[in-house]
Amino acid sequence: MPHFPARGPTPSPAARADPPADRRGDRFAAGLTALVMIGVLVTSSEALFAAQAVVFALGAFVGPRYAPYPALYRAVVAPRLAALDRVRRFRFGAPNPGPAAPVRGAHALGFTLAVLGSIGYLTGLASLGMVAAWLVLAAAVTNAAVGFSVGQPLYQVFLRLNHRPSHPDTQQGAIA
Repeated sequence: MPHFPARGPTPSPAARADPPADRRGDRFAAGLTALVMIGVLVTSSEALFAAQAVVFALGAFVGPRYAPYPALYRAVVAPRLAALDRVRRFRFGAPNPGPAAPVRGAHALGFTLAVLGSIGYLTGLASLGMVAAWLVLAAAVTNAAVGFSVGQPLYQVFLRLNHRPSHPDTQQGAIA
């Protein structure tokens, strides 16, 4: 019996290479990003915004496991949560793994906005920098507070737009 590949979008090579991301670490990173964005809005610092752009670039282009905020979560916060869980005073549960590709999408969106904001502050267009900072802050607070990442739906749209069937008969409307 012949083997037919599954229909649907195939993940990019980068998406297949990433191990699952802990959603708790993603929410922790979003909380730190929100704090950085508050600092950017208070100080109008293009250097702080550019530093956040570097953090986003690492998460988007190198991978979420190499981004500094999730690494800080894995090194400092997660072991303490596990220790509290062993004491049984608190129940934080096991790690909550999820696909890493949507996290990359969120970091790519954050990177784009952080670059625009940094350019805005550097060129004297403070309003562009402020709008970009507010957008990043809103996305980060939403992710940190309720766990909704803007990267998930954007990544799904990206997959649909870039889907190229591997065989002409898999296209919609093909004659069977």
